Amino acid sequence: VYGKTADDIYAENTQPNPIHPYGKLHLLCEQEILESQKDHSLVIIRPTNCVGAPEHEDLGVQLKLLFLDSCKQAVEKGSIELRSNGRGHRDFCAMNDMMSALAHIMREIKRRRMAPLNVSSGQSTTTEELAQLIARAALSTLGKTISIQLGTLTDTFENPIQVRHHQLENFGWKPS
Repeated sequence: VYGKTADDIYAENTQPNPIHPYGKLHLLCEQEILESQKDHSLVIIRPTNCVGAPEHEDLGVQLKLLFLDSCKQAVEKGSIELRSNGRGHRDFCAMNDMMSALAHIMREIKRRRMAPLNVSSGQSTTTEELAQLIARAALSTLGKTISIQLGTLTDTFENPIQVRHHQLENFGWKPS
């Protein structure tokens, strides 16, 4: 919902500015929920990529389901082929961190209204770094050496991004 910020920092108090239809719909849903609330037990969660970013060609050249697609390529083809140059940035949140965040939220929701909450790893990773991580995992778990081929396309998110999640940190949550 944040759109593209000038400094590529996405904080919980960053004003929404969606540019893609998905983000616009997400924001509309948030507004409907906020307007219709009857009590203070409300949470709006803005998770970052748990498994990768979908392709939205209307935003510019993006990737498919990056994490899952790269794992599938590594297992089936013995290589990972990225369409982009590998310099695009994402914030990938580990699934166990997401579950831990939800547990913290469920404990705190009875005491306060929380909207919105970012759930993220808090660190930017390039798509090439992600491919290298998958290749190392394939070597250690499958004994397969995986080659990585970078494409020539430019990614929409060429600058490092930072997603902040201060409210969750105040509840004691820390991503691994």
